[in-house]
Parts: sequence; structure tokens; C-alpha cells
Amino acid sequence: MDSALAELRAACFLSALGFAKISPLESDPTRRRADLAAELDGERWAVDARCASRTLLPEGSFRRGADGAPLPYPTLHDYLVHCRGEKDEQLKRTMADEGCARAAVVVALDGAMPGRAMRGEAFRAWLSSGGGPDFRFGLMPGLLGPVSPDDALVPAP
Repeated sequence: MDSALAELRAACFLSALGFAKISPLESDPTRRRADLAAELDGERWAVDARCASRTLLPEGSFRRGADGAPLPYPTLHDYLVHCRGEKDEQLKRTMADEGCARAAVVVALDGAMPGRAMRGEAFRAWLSSGGGPDFRFGLMPGLLGPVSPDDALVPAP
């Protein structure tokens, strides 16, 4: 259910940032694809929505798991770099299939980390994972909340 909510939240997020022609992409059981396609300033984007189902703390770390065990991606930076690596082939495939010039992984996060700090960590993760003009991270504070002033594409398009 979290992934479905993340996709709905991502569609609202994209719309608020000025994207148009936002559409869900059909799943293909033989090839994994991104969740959504959308357009911004005449460019088509492949977008994959994620939900970080852990609480993000103000210092940029996640709380330990429910069992108290350490998490495999203890900071926002680590988690975003992991997401980029995990979704890279899927995004490239969708970009080729759908004629997209750019891609983004947008992540819904819960917690009290300030927007400026989140954007800083996301920018650092973008640099750590190779940067490049054709990829962005999207940050959506809150899974169930409305569009937030802290919602952002990092780096800004």
C-alpha cells in the first residue's frame, strides 16, 4: 500500500512543480519500468516513486528498525545513493521506451528533518552517484500529507 500511496503523492508532487501530462506507466512482467512519465518544459521524464518507511531524524539519519537493529542505509545520503543504484537500469529502460530525456527517483519521507538539510543531503547523494544533467532526486516530506513547500527536485531543473 505504501508504494501505491507514494505513486499518488508523486503525481501531486510533480503537478505542483509544474509538470504536465503526468501518467502512470503500465507494468510489464518481463521488464521492470519506472512508475510514471511526465513532461516539464517540453522534456519528458521517467519517474520512479519510493517510500522510505522509516522516520527521518533532524540530523539526517533514520531511526533503527522496529527490532532495534541497525538499518542497512542509516542516513538519507546512503539511502538515496542506494535508490539511484537500484533504479538506474529500470530508469534507463523506461527512458528509451518512452522517449524520455530525464529521469528522477522521488522519495516520500516521514520525519522532522528541515527541508534545507534534506536538499543538502540529496545534492550530496546526487554528486556521490555521478551527478549528470539527466537525473534528479525528488524529495517529498510526508507520505500522507499534502504537497509541501519542502518538496523539491535536487538539483533544481
